[in-house]
Amino acid sequence: MPWSPLPTSGGRPPAPIAGALEAVVASLGGPSVQAIVAVHQRWDDIVGAEVALHAEPLGIDDSRLRVQVDGPAWASHLRWAEPEILVRLAEVVGAGQVTSLVVSVGRR
Repeated sequence: MPWSPLPTSGGRPPAPIAGALEAVVASLGGPSVQAIVAVHQRWDDIVGAEVALHAEPLGIDDSRLRVQVDGPAWASHLRWAEPEILVRLAEVVGAGQVTSLVVSVGRR
């Protein structure tokens, strides 16, 4: 059976998922979907290739970027480098989108 769109019963046509996703994230107080995607795509540029091998962005909650690292030394390094990382994040996602880092140690 070939694909065809579902018939509408006079209601609104289906909305693109991107708009719905933006609305959900905004209602939860999160940053834009573009900001989240940009952090993941440009992570190597933000923290450097070597650090990126040991640190992974998990998400952004209330303008805090949660990052998981694979050892305590990397956690210390990220905390020490936080001001510089925040400047790079502002260049990538815009000012005020990320205002602090929350670093935890765990398995990646």
